[in-house]
Amino acid sequence: MRRRVLIVAISACVVGLPPAARADHDPIRDLCGIARPVDALLPCEAARPASTAPTPEQPADAPLPTSGEAPPTLAAAGTVRSSSVTPRYAPDRALVVFRRNASRGQIAALLKRLGAKLERAIPHIGISVVHVPPEHRAAILAVLRRSPLIRTAQRDPLLQAFDTTPNDTLWPDQWGLRQLGLPQAWDMTRGAPGVIVAVIDTGVDGSHPDLRGAVLPGLDVMNGGVGAADDEGHGTAVAGIIAARTDNHAGQAGVCWNCALLPIKALDSNGVGDTSGIATGIVRAVDLGARVINLSLGGPVPAEALADAVAYAEQKGVLVVAAAGNNSGTTPFYPAAYPGVIAVAGSDADRRLYPWSDFGGWVQLAAPGCNVAPTRGGGYGEFCGTSSATPVLSGVAALAAAAAPAATPAQIVAALERTSAPIGAGVQYGEVQAAQTLSMLGIQRPATSPSTAMKGTLSPAAPTRTFTRAVASGVLTVKLVYVGTGVLTVSVRRSDGFRVARRSGRSPLEFAVSLAAGSYRFAVTGTRPRARFTLSVSNAVRP
Repeated sequence: MRRRVLIVAISACVVGLPPAARADHDPIRDLCGIARPVDALLPCEAARPASTAPTPEQPADAPLPTSGEAPPTLAAAGTVRSSSVTPRYAPDRALVVFRRNASRGQIAALLKRLGAKLERAIPHIGISVVHVPPEHRAAILAVLRRSPLIRTAQRDPLLQAFDTTPNDTLWPDQWGLRQLGLPQAWDMTRGAPGVIVAVIDTGVDGSHPDLRGAVLPGLDVMNGGVGAADDEGHGTAVAGIIAARTDNHAGQAGVCWNCALLPIKALDSNGVGDTSGIATGIVRAVDLGARVINLSLGGPVPAEALADAVAYAEQKGVLVVAAAGNNSGTTPFYPAAYPGVIAVAGSDADRRLYPWSDFGGWVQLAAPGCNVAPTRGGGYGEFCGTSSATPVLSGVAALAAAAAPAATPAQIVAALERTSAPIGAGVQYGEVQAAQTLSMLGIQRPATSPSTAMKGTLSPAAPTRTFTRAVASGVLTVKLVYVGTGVLTVSVRRSDGFRVARRSGRSPLEFAVSLAAGSYRFAVTGTRPRARFTLSVSNAVRP
């Protein structure tokens, strides 16, 4: 069973989750863990507004609440502007039908105990829309279904435009990336290996399945030499949010699918490091070609060495992104408060700042503060705090650098700020919006050509059917639909016979492949006695 690991955050609070919603739970108070700045250990405790979910402290080995449903396995592989047969649901809503004899007072008391609230009603059809904390949706639904006040309670299915939908099994849990419009942004770009994001932290576990192929050889500025193994876990979590390998039918989706990670170990096994080590890491990251530097760390004391290192990065055209801190106050944290650094606060599913997040005029932007993240040893957990929000923004900045390589850091920062969504007081601008940021930099969604359908029948005498079609340069979506439960295979070859793609599976079989313009041969093969099929192909043409 998948288990929740509470990841101790550097300058970020760890927020535990209850195993189930309880009727006697107090939804007012929320305990957050320990902030770990560079120069000091600062405790933090904050009260959660009534509109947010109750999240009391929980032991690190407590089980992850589950919905009772199997992890989704999408048939489609990260396709552009395509649909999926896998159901998806709004993470923070439930559709409820109350019984006629339920009074308003009884309903209000029930929802209050669960940390839920009535969002709106559709009286003509008797439906009430109830807002629930995303992390407790399954537990709250279970309580509602048992209540004598409720006739029915169910998840709210999503209907959406055909944006890029990764097939990673934990994608449905990643409400924050959807809130920022990442599916639309991934229609425009998924990053590039030439865009390097430096993670100056406790190191990175490059053997984690979702990070294999993403992590460059790193440095250990604490102990000297190469190698940046993670002995605490914080850096691995940060790295996964930025650039976990995506659309691989496993784990989570990273913000920048194809970007490279440069791990620099500057914090020890307790998540603490000195200012000189952080400054050294920044300088080395710049010299090694980083376009973005992620600093999910901080402290309340400014230091000249740290300010000079940040200035060095700015002079070299490198974006520096840093956590604002988790002390529920306005005291500046460094390096986030230095000019030229993007300071990041933590926002929730209602586009409000989490109560543990620092804020103030020195904080420019916010990003979702609770995210799915990898843990050392191959697992996953929920990672909360401004240390978690910061890599989300770093990933968006890296996508921008990949899609608009000629853009200056100042242009990218301006796009991030001007397109952000308002979240009220607390930050200068708002919550970052990925697709709008790319649009402001002149990046457009690729145009999609009309779908071409090819029909045929397979039999023992003719187990393969082939078709030849001209294809424009871009992402080609291939979809095979047929009747029956057997396995069919689709292969795509260039005119010279070189095979560029091959997929096998049951109907509907769907995948995407990036192709250069030219003539391609599509072959459908099967061993079933007889199968009628329709093969559809469509282009997302590169601008």
